[in-house]
Amino acid sequence: MTLFHKALTVFTAAQKGSDARVERDKVDLLVKGFRLAIASTIVGPVLTAWLFQDFIGPWFAWGPAAVIYLLHGERYFFLKRFDIARRSADFAPAPWLDGVTWRLGIMGGVLALWNMPTVASGNGTAMFYSITLAAVMSAGALTQFCVYAPALWALVTPFLLGITVQLLVQGSHSTLVSAVFLGVMWITLVMAAQRFSVVMRRDLEQRYRNADLVAELSAQKNVAEAASQAKSRFLAAASHDLRQPVHAVALLACALQAHNADAAQRVLLARLQGGVEHFSDVVDEILDIARLDSNVVAANMQAVPLQGILDRADATYREVANAKGIGLLIRPAGIERAMVYADSALLWRVISNLVGNAVRYTLSGNVLLAVRREGAPSPGAVQGPPRWRIEVRDSGPGIAHEQQGLIFEEFFQLHNPQRSSKQGLGLGLAVARRMANMMGLEVKLQSRMGAGSVFSVSCTAVDPTGHTVRVDDGAQSPPHARPITQLKVMVVDDDESSREAMGALLGSWGIQAELASTGAAAVAIIQEDGCMPDVLMTDHWLADGEDAFSVAAKVTNARQLADAPLHVAVFTGDISLSIETAVSQKGWHFSPKPVRPLALRMWLETLVARDLT
Repeated sequence: MTLFHKALTVFTAAQKGSDARVERDKVDLLVKGFRLAIASTIVGPVLTAWLFQDFIGPWFAWGPAAVIYLLHGERYFFLKRFDIARRSADFAPAPWLDGVTWRLGIMGGVLALWNMPTVASGNGTAMFYSITLAAVMSAGALTQFCVYAPALWALVTPFLLGITVQLLVQGSHSTLVSAVFLGVMWITLVMAAQRFSVVMRRDLEQRYRNADLVAELSAQKNVAEAASQAKSRFLAAASHDLRQPVHAVALLACALQAHNADAAQRVLLARLQGGVEHFSDVVDEILDIARLDSNVVAANMQAVPLQGILDRADATYREVANAKGIGLLIRPAGIERAMVYADSALLWRVISNLVGNAVRYTLSGNVLLAVRREGAPSPGAVQGPPRWRIEVRDSGPGIAHEQQGLIFEEFFQLHNPQRSSKQGLGLGLAVARRMANMMGLEVKLQSRMGAGSVFSVSCTAVDPTGHTVRVDDGAQSPPHARPITQLKVMVVDDDESSREAMGALLGSWGIQAELASTGAAAVAIIQEDGCMPDVLMTDHWLADGEDAFSVAAKVTNARQLADAPLHVAVFTGDISLSIETAVSQKGWHFSPKPVRPLALRMWLETLVARDLT
């Protein structure tokens, strides 16, 4: 037994791999086949002994059958020990592979000895039974033990070769043919077992390699998500720190332009304002890309009036276009009833980027911002919901067909080989497309060289409740409006420079503004001076844990006797989505810092024009 065990150890060394997981799976499959072999041979020895006893006598027929049942008993306890060992943390597969192998070798030897008297009897029927039994059992063993070739070899080698040698000793023609058949079968099984064993081992190794890759990817994904969250937190802090001083400088520069100044000062102020606006654009575009990459922006879809978008574009880009000597045309002039289903802030950024690019790259002629009804569907076509198409047409140099897909990539710019900062960073169209996609919209482009470009965005037409409506672009006269100078504004900001700058800007517009650093200070001004503000402008994060919501609640309670509701505008450098969503749900105006003075004035004029105050 010791020599047999040593021989098997040398013979099976090449079949054992280095991956412990593969070896554990291999021994599990081998033991499973071992159990199946025991279950399938419970009745087999009795039937075989009964079949052979008339040819070789009861002792030679039933003696080996009894030995096989004794081996089954030993196997039962072997499997019990295996089940216990398999549950331990330090389970070693190699001894159990060897244990199954030499037990199968013993079984193969017993079967060979059992067939010796059958073949020696010379009875043709007995030899036929013996050869058939050997072929069937060996072929069945291939499916049970192919996961580990040495185990199959240990079983079929003594079994088949033992009978083959006896048949050769007989020397007759029929026995020689049978011997050749069994010899070929043995070679086939040995080769097949080797091939199947290698294939199954490779499959197991590949499965674990895939599992390792999945685990590694999962770990890398967790690291990336943690880095993204850290980046989001950093961007939120950096956004506030970057926007706060720019916000104050932008407001002061705009306020200074309203004062009397000589020609030299006006030139300096214009340059200052241009530099501040350029820096604000850069900050906005870079932080927009960062917010989109960090998934902290989500579309807040609602009914958005198109006239407000057009008015804001006119107020923002009219002076820029006039300074370049090009025309800015807004068509149609009055569509107060036209509303679309979109996110107000995102839609404005999309249109603003498209108009800004058109004004920047158009050297002569006109830029047209138009709102049109979608064309009627062709006969027989299924008609979808009514839509408004917002178009931005320019008479610029045009865009070659092969470059029309590239212009929506980050930092790609046409007609700016020197990378002049005055031409922007090449982020506007990238931001516009990504923001449009967030709303389920598409930025379309039609252009050819020398004939200008047309960018368009189509939106579903809705009523103020968000339900789709029939497109009707009939003009409506704006309601009678009182001037914004009649507004009373309360400004709450714990940053003194921002607070004073906002006060200076509002004062330059003729608006009475009260300034406070906290909600309590705002309440004290209301109670002491009897000031009932129509509008509250507040930073979101204030000192001592105050925020825009607590400040608005305090100011609202302090002006309980006021007839009109309080209108709230929240300005903040925090880019987190939760704040913007919460402010929008309140129906308040939200604007990230730095605040654009023209956009702020347009909002105030909208409040007055609609008699909301």
